[in-house]
Amino acid sequence: MKDCARARTPAASVKSLPYANPRAIGMWGHSLGGGVTTRAMVVSPLIKAHVLYAPTSADVRVRRFTGGLAGATGTDDADLYDSYFYWTRNPQLVQELSPINFFKYVTAPVQIHVGQIDRTTPPEWSQAIRDELKAQSKYVEYYEYPRQAHAFIGSGWTLFNQRVVAFFDRYLKTVR
Repeated sequence: MKDCARARTPAASVKSLPYANPRAIGMWGHSLGGGVTTRAMVVSPLIKAHVLYAPTSADVRVRRFTGGLAGATGTDDADLYDSYFYWTRNPQLVQELSPINFFKYVTAPVQIHVGQIDRTTPPEWSQAIRDELKAQSKYVEYYEYPRQAHAFIGSGWTLFNQRVVAFFDRYLKTVR
């Protein structure tokens, strides 16, 4: 839940910036940042548009470790994950707190981008986010990019940026 608090704080602090419109805040997150964005989607109505770029799963029950955190092996990550559930003494509660279980509270449009050959955050995770948002009757745009992995390159990167800018323009520039 610390991620949620961290995501809400900058959104709320925008009010103190004279050059920013506090009614036109967008949030963009890649990979783990996409995971933070899925959490912010369900707790912060201040954010008016969300972009997920190859996000981690919005369901904490998904356990897949490939890259390692800070040089750790995938096994080290899995061990850390398991210890987290052990120490909570209530793993079911932690699972129930997954953002995907709260998508009914999403109040802003969502745009999702994922590479079809992403092995770090596979397309299935983004598809699950898309499907649950649709099941909750939320507005979602979904794009898969052929021959793109976890970090887009070339024409995929260019197209991604064009879509993100157009999305933010559409939902944030007209807000007064």
